[in-house]
Amino acid sequence: MANGQIRYTLDGSLPSISSDPYSTPVNLEVGSHTVRVGVAPDGVNVLLPGVTVKLEVVPTFSIATSIGQGEGTISVVPLKLRYLQGETVTLKAAADPGFSFAGWTGVNATATDVALTVTENIVAKADFTPKPTYRIIGADQPSKAGWNVVRAVIESGTTTLESSLASALELLGKGSGEVVSYSETAPYIYYSARVNEPGWFDGWEFRFPGDAKPRVGSEKKAALRATGFIEIPNPGSWTFLVRNSGSFRLKVGEQEFSMAGEDTWNNGRVFTAKIPKAGVYPVELVAWDTQEGNSLLMLMARSGARKDNDEEPV
Repeated sequence: MANGQIRYTLDGSLPSISSDPYSTPVNLEVGSHTVRVGVAPDGVNVLLPGVTVKLEVVPTFSIATSIGQGEGTISVVPLKLRYLQGETVTLKAAADPGFSFAGWTGVNATATDVALTVTENIVAKADFTPKPTYRIIGADQPSKAGWNVVRAVIESGTTTLESSLASALELLGKGSGEVVSYSETAPYIYYSARVNEPGWFDGWEFRFPGDAKPRVGSEKKAALRATGFIEIPNPGSWTFLVRNSGSFRLKVGEQEFSMAGEDTWNNGRVFTAKIPKAGVYPVELVAWDTQEGNSLLMLMARSGARKDNDEEPV
């Protein structure tokens, strides 16, 4: 109080002018407390009647989180500075693109989402491991494999493939009774399948999944999905080139490029993606060909914005 004093006790006894003066907040230990307060105006050495307060101090705890190996995030729900004993909280670990959750340290759990009852201070660390990546170092070839490729081929029957993306995705989702499916892990996306006819160059070694040997006859109608991760070493513009004998859709992170109903066998199509920061980005290429015959699929990337893959960057 202004020009006066406050005296208090913590054991329930009656405060006097010689009791502890109140000047700063008082820390109370866990347990029951009876706080009695008296006040004395300035110049008066007798305490006037004050208040008596009974308090129960309960324990509170903190939660600290950190990332160990890899890249990802941890969220705490609900998020507070302190938690009461017995309170339930949920820790959620989320891997960044190109990484997968590897486990917890300090928390007895294996799932990404774990519910905990707070009984003590919690120190939780999440680790993440890198997924296989398709690394682009500024040229047009990667240094590491990691493309997962699935290809669905119409060999016979009543199954059809239209010119739309929806039709291609539907074909890729069909069972073994309707299509013949092949899969592989590829070091890069460069496939070819040519009819063995006089005058045609047939020297490429890279065959579509399920077509490891040279084929005598026409390539069937088919759809292909390739998924992987691209490690971009620096932000800015990156040009992606796709060549395909049919239609395709390319997704790089959240950016999407497509070409439908046009053959890009000879010249290909280039797309410029704006990469906000260096890092690992998911990539998906869906390609489909509604015509039987020769087939080609190629995916390349180079730094800079280009009008075609052979130009110097803008």
